Amino acid sequence: MNIVLINQTDSTYPSSFKKYFTDNAQKTIAAIGNPNILQNKTLAIFSSIKCPGKIILKTYDMMRQLRDSDMTVISGFHSPMERECLNILLRQKQPVIICPARSIEEMRIKKEYKTALKRRKVAHFVPL
Repeated sequence: MNIVLINQTDSTYPSSFKKYFTDNAQKTIAAIGNPNILQNKTLAIFSSIKCPGKIILKTYDMMRQLRDSDMTVISGFHSPMERECLNILLRQKQPVIICPARSIEEMRIKKEYKTALKRRKVAHFVPL
């Protein structure tokens, strides 16, 4: 997968970055996949490594609802619960943005993520 560098002046640069971070926005971000997804309104999900069972069940229900919607979900997908959410979301049509806490240059992309990247419904990105 090719890494694309997106500058603030590019049309694919997330408009929300410019809006909310004004002077502090990253000048350049690195992306893999469909950079147009970065323009979508997003719902961020975060999860601790340890979650009560009640929250896990509610999260599964929410992911099933999101899976059948057009809502773009963004997360680092680092914790076990976040990774499970990603697995659920990748089974359907809505776009997903993966924002890892590390550089994407040396990142090994899992086979199932590559399939989603080829279908252009996933974008990985990292501020540089």
